[in-house]
Amino acid sequence: HVAVPTPEVMDKVITFARVRGALAAHSKGSVSPYLWFVSELAYLCRLRGAEAITLTDSCETPKGLAVNRLKGSKGSIVRWTPRLRAAWNAALDYRKRVTSPSAPVPINPAKRLVIVNESGGPLTKSGFDSAWQRMIHSAIAAGVITSEQRFAPHGYKHRGITDTKGSRADKQDASGHRDAGMLDVYDHALPLVDPADAG
Repeated sequence: HVAVPTPEVMDKVITFARVRGALAAHSKGSVSPYLWFVSELAYLCRLRGAEAITLTDSCETPKGLAVNRLKGSKGSIVRWTPRLRAAWNAALDYRKRVTSPSAPVPINPAKRLVIVNESGGPLTKSGFDSAWQRMIHSAIAAGVITSEQRFAPHGYKHRGITDTKGSRADKQDASGHRDAGMLDVYDHALPLVDPADAG
């Protein structure tokens, strides 16, 4: 069972991650600076955490962000919106700030990771998960969310699919699920239907 954050809880966590991520690294109350934009990308593009941290320069296209999915799901291009562009640009800016100018840069854009750790190296899944847990504990300690409202990064994908407007087919395209049955696992919105005697 995946805990799916309400839109309000999700927004509180992302705002908390953004504010605390802007504090000086390793200072009291600070969290890893990449958490807020990874959260935004995971939600907006309906990605697992592992998919969000493996985005590369080759994902950026004029029309939107081309995302590849794991576990046999189909990729898609997520249209640019100001919010998606802001999160993507924040990731690019952060990478530029923390990467040493002398670090080798792969020629192939598909090998250039956009999400990096605080030393400019690849952010591992375990590194991301640890930073996430620390941030969630801080958010609970600060009274931003309750311990009952805690959720894992995978909750962003569930929330993103649930919030996607349109038909089941639209949601399936957006989520990349090849099997319509998987949509039932991720889409927590209740269908709005007419009563039996509507006519």
